[in-house]
Amino acid sequence: MSHGIVDYGWLEARAERITSFDALVIPGLLQTEAYMEAVIRAEDPDATDEQVSRWIDFRRPRQQILPDSPHFSTVLDAYVLRRPIGTPATMHDQLTHLADRAPTIDLRVIPLDAGAHASPDGSFRIFQLPPPFPPVAYVPTPAGAIYVEGEEADRLKLKYDRLRRDTLSPDDSLELIATVAKSSPTRRTEPLPCPPQRSPGTSAPSARTAVATASRPAPSRTAPAE
Repeated sequence: MSHGIVDYGWLEARAERITSFDALVIPGLLQTEAYMEAVIRAEDPDATDEQVSRWIDFRRPRQQILPDSPHFSTVLDAYVLRRPIGTPATMHDQLTHLADRAPTIDLRVIPLDAGAHASPDGSFRIFQLPPPFPPVAYVPTPAGAIYVEGEEADRLKLKYDRLRRDTLSPDDSLELIATVAKSSPTRRTEPLPCPPQRSPGTSAPSARTAVATASRPAPSRTAPAE
């Protein structure tokens, strides 16, 4: 397992609060196993079944931190709800699961008619850690994960606040998720219609890695952090 994955797991397990913006897929803490597998296989189609299983086994226990701790606040681009991942049944079950979890967290959706928003370059996370650790932000890129703190993390906090201004209310967000879930067929021979993707940026300012973690045994391939 790569050091980047361990860093992410360390932050996630110790954070008092996590704020998250997701533009492409549902965040890992809220994914079903089938959706999770579909995301992993799409990102690394050469991964073996053993590697995929190992990465899922690493991710699933992390979901147990919710809803008690940390406080989890997430903003989803509405395209995330409509982008078909895996089979139609996988997507239907994932949306139903998301609707079930929504009342236990702070989940808001940016509707399609909101237009351009504050994070056209893509997704990010902010981990609020207990003292003496500073807040750490995580930005996934095609070239690998970037971890930042200080002023860089503060800028992402402001970006998150601007994103929230464009969202539906929690109740309206839940209603939208439930509506999309109900309209999503559990069986279909053709893929669901997918709006044009918003491509996240492929570059980001370099920054130091903010977290030191204990080493773990690693498989030969690098798994996605989410």
